[in-house]
Amino acid sequence: MSPRFLSQSSGSGSAPGAAGPPGGAALFGPTVVTLLLGAITVWRVMALAALDINLSFDEAQYWLWAQNPDFGYFSKPPMVAWAIAATTAVCGDGEVCVKLGAPLAHFGTALALYHVGRRLFDDDRIGFWAALGYVLMPGVSFSSLVITTDPFLLLFWALALLALVRVMEAPEQSLPWWLALGVFVGLGMMSKYAMLFFVASMAISMAWVPALRGEARKAGPWLALLVAAALYAPNVWWNWSNDFVSYAHTQSNANLGNELFNLDELGEFLGSQFGVFGPVFFGVLLWVVFARWRSAAADPRFRLLLAFTLPVLAFMTFQGLLSRANANWAATAYVAGSVLVPAWLLTREKAWLLKTGVAIHLAAALVLYNFGVLAPLAGIEPGDKMDPMKRVRGWDALGQSLSDLRLAAPDARLLFDERKAMATLVYYVRPYPFQAKMWAPYDYPGNHYQLEMPLESGDEGPFLYVTEQDNPAHITGRFAQAEQVSVLRVALSEDYAVRLNVWRLDGFKGYGES
Repeated sequence: MSPRFLSQSSGSGSAPGAAGPPGGAALFGPTVVTLLLGAITVWRVMALAALDINLSFDEAQYWLWAQNPDFGYFSKPPMVAWAIAATTAVCGDGEVCVKLGAPLAHFGTALALYHVGRRLFDDDRIGFWAALGYVLMPGVSFSSLVITTDPFLLLFWALALLALVRVMEAPEQSLPWWLALGVFVGLGMMSKYAMLFFVASMAISMAWVPALRGEARKAGPWLALLVAAALYAPNVWWNWSNDFVSYAHTQSNANLGNELFNLDELGEFLGSQFGVFGPVFFGVLLWVVFARWRSAAADPRFRLLLAFTLPVLAFMTFQGLLSRANANWAATAYVAGSVLVPAWLLTREKAWLLKTGVAIHLAAALVLYNFGVLAPLAGIEPGDKMDPMKRVRGWDALGQSLSDLRLAAPDARLLFDERKAMATLVYYVRPYPFQAKMWAPYDYPGNHYQLEMPLESGDEGPFLYVTEQDNPAHITGRFAQAEQVSVLRVALSEDYAVRLNVWRLDGFKGYGES
């Protein structure tokens, strides 16, 4: 394997393949890597079952979306719902099956990065450590327990990056790989709008990486963008049909309407990246960028990886300074970053530091996946202040209690005034209350339930109104009859309980001036 772009390196670092030890090809080969990644994925699925935690309200909302597959939803493109629809069709609606797409997607991402590393540097060992570093990354270990849009975004990002590497290997036969890249970018856009950063990074790489500079004059990149746009078009149509609600929600998440320039938010974001990418990996990345930039930028291979790492990280850092940036918002930077760090360390004979970083990743995963066993040893009980999973406990018990109340009032539908409770209890109440309603007093919806399941004037009831509020007079006062019938409470510890009030309401008089 002698890609054209490798011959254009200035000589910085080791030659391609130099990091690979003699006789070590089988140890770091595709079969071993696939089996190892598969074993880690099986371990994660087993950990999901053993942790015995409830769905979060976001996960429960995505599950509800999956009951009616569509081209878009209130806050996200449709891929996460499509994935849940696929996994639950195979193994049912239990929590593990709802979440199953997350560890499977991360398996695919790690496998793609193995091939990115081995092909870009002509070295199986770099591919091996890139895959292992990614799949055990602390952020990925956590993400594998939660079904969100991120696993699918990262999967298609990695596949698109692999397609671009294949373009660089054989520019004269690159059209099929450009078309594949377009497919992956389009599917990435159907996963999360942050896939747009890939297009920006691709443009930077085509101007900066010697092997890609001539590609813009060919049909490949433009056909790729057309393919991507065609695959993404159904979500544009859905948004157009729904007043562009997803785009408005995404814009509001930027939180630019509040006080700008927040050093505390910036510090929190940067600190969180040591936890997401791992302390060694993020530290090495910062070292390369700030202390070894000229050396890294002199090598076309590292230029490519930097082009897909720094723009996202820089943008999210600036976003964190302006208002806020969640820890996971820079996750796509660590797709290419997971190749960059092992390649840098191995080509500079610092394998010990790489192994230390991966060992820290593994230790963090062991603690996370065995939390139920280790927590009591540390004096942490479910629901304690130190229990990071307390907010995904107790909702199944609340769902059972609310199911019992529904048996005594079979004529009443459920009514909610808050997304978290509605999302979670629509999943945990049996039979599933798909006819539940959301209090929606405003003209423009503020969440999925106000868009798709609003309480409308003329729908008199009766309802079982479920709320966290102790005195919801502004809602109960809009009904001819209102009676509190129960207080549902699940105590997880002496200090923490999940509590809901239940009212029977009838004779809805409309929203009035509220």
